[in-house]
Amino acid sequence: MRTVLMTYLLLSALVLNADVTDELKKAALGNVNALVILTSQDMLTSGSYTFASGTKMRVYNFPMYYHFDPLFDHFNLFVNGSAGYSTLKKDVDVGYTPEDEMEYKTIALRLGGGVRYDSDFDVDVLCGFDFIYSYIQNSYDYNSVETNTNLKPLFDTVFANQNSNAYTYEVFFKVGYYPNWAEWQPYVEWGNNYFDTKTNLSAEELISFRSSSVGGTMKVGFETPQFLHLYKTGLSTEFYIGANAFAGDVRDTLGFDGYASIAALVHLYLHNGFYGDLDEKLYSLPSIVNRVDLMVESVEGDGISGYNIGVSAGFDF
Repeated sequence: MRTVLMTYLLLSALVLNADVTDELKKAALGNVNALVILTSQDMLTSGSYTFASGTKMRVYNFPMYYHFDPLFDHFNLFVNGSAGYSTLKKDVDVGYTPEDEMEYKTIALRLGGGVRYDSDFDVDVLCGFDFIYSYIQNSYDYNSVETNTNLKPLFDTVFANQNSNAYTYEVFFKVGYYPNWAEWQPYVEWGNNYFDTKTNLSAEELISFRSSSVGGTMKVGFETPQFLHLYKTGLSTEFYIGANAFAGDVRDTLGFDGYASIAALVHLYLHNGFYGDLDEKLYSLPSIVNRVDLMVESVEGDGISGYNIGVSAGFDF
C-alpha cells in the first residue's frame, strides 16, 4: 500500500510538474516580453499593471537617447539605450490551498542605435536596431503544507528558485509628423517593432525557448504654447492618446494583444540655465538641462490595466 501511494504521489507530481513548468516558461517569457514592450517610453517611468490572468507587474525604466551631428543634409546617426527593472507575481494552482506563488525579478539592459531622417516637411523618420539583455531571478513560494512536503524536493531540483538569461533582438521603425502652428505643436507618430527573444532557464531539465513578436504603436497629440514665464523659464502642457497592438507569440505569453493609453504631460523649459533673484540682482546657474518633463499615463485594454508616471530631461551639450 505504501509503495502504491508513493507511486501515485510521484506520478501526480510529474503531471503537475509538466503543467507548472509550462506555466513557468510562459510567465518567464511573458515577463521579458512585457518588460521589453512596456518600457518603450522615452522617459524615466514607474508603472503598475494587472493582467487578465491575475498576474501583477511593476516596471521601472530609465532610457537614454543621443543624436549626433548630421552626417549630411537631413541625416544623422543616434544611439539609444535603457535600463529597466520589473517584478512579476503570479499565483500557481497545483491543487492545494492556499495557492503557491511564483515571482520574477528582471533587469533588462538595452543598447542600440540607428539613422534619423529629418525632412523639410516636418516629418521625422527613425529606424534602427537594439540588443536587450535580461537577467531573470525566479522565486517560488510553497504556501501549503502539501506542496512544501510533496512537491518542493522535485520542483527545487527542476526549475524553482533558479536564475536565467534572455536575449532579445529588436528592429524598430518610427515616423512622425511634427508641424508648428502658431506655437501649437500637434503631432502624429507611427512605429513598428519586431522582437525576437531567446530565454535559457538554467536548469538542465528545461530546454531553451524563444518567441517572435511584432508590435505597432500609433500616437496622436499636441503640445501647447509656453505660458507662466518666470526668469526666462516657461511651462507648456501636452496631451496624447495612443493605441498599441501586438502580434505573434507575445499575445500568448502576455494574455492580451493590445491596449490604449491616454496621457498628460507638463514641460518646464529652462532657457540658458536656472535663473533666480539674489540680492536684487539677476543671476544664472549654468546647466546642460534645457527641459524637464513630467508625465501621467493611463493604460487600459482587454486583458491589461495600469498606469505610468514618468519624468525626463532634455540636454543641450
